[in-house]
Amino acid sequence: MYKEIIESLECKLIHYRRENEEIKDINSKKETSIQMIQKQITYFRDGIQQL
Repeated sequence: MYKEIIESLECKLIHYRRENEEIKDINSKKETSIQMIQKQITYFRDGIQQL
């Protein structure tokens, strides 16, 4: 009985670790997009100020 409980918990742990890695990857991609957008905003603001 305890063996089954431990196996089930280990399986859940593996699942949650995978989910966590996927979330980290998604967040990293979002952060990259945010940085690109911020650079574009700065570029356009600088361009407008020079007009």
